[in-house]
Amino acid sequence: MASDRKVRFSFRLGCFVFELLVSQILLGQVTRDQSGTSVPEEVSAWFKSVAIPIVSTSPQSTLDDLRPLQSTIGNARIVAMGEATHGTHEFFQLKHRMLEFLVERMGFTVFGIEAN
Repeated sequence: MASDRKVRFSFRLGCFVFELLVSQILLGQVTRDQSGTSVPEEVSAWFKSVAIPIVSTSPQSTLDDLRPLQSTIGNARIVAMGEATHGTHEFFQLKHRMLEFLVERMGFTVFGIEAN
């Protein structure tokens, strides 16, 4: 049972991160993959149905748009955040907001970060 929750949480968090990476597809700005084939409509529809819109990556933005993450994170004690590239300004800003959300809204007190 607890293992199922961990798997579901990991899957949801992975979907969230993946959605961030493919948001251009969801917005209809990119309709073909690198091979030139169209993205199947059911894939686009699924992402649209589970996507959590984020207003801004700016740390000055309110945290209200991140509120839907509370139900996804639930009682998790560990939240992992990844990035497609190291050093990208927007990824760093979004992680800043997410860490702030985890501390202020969910009571997290410890974090670790990958660094060289």
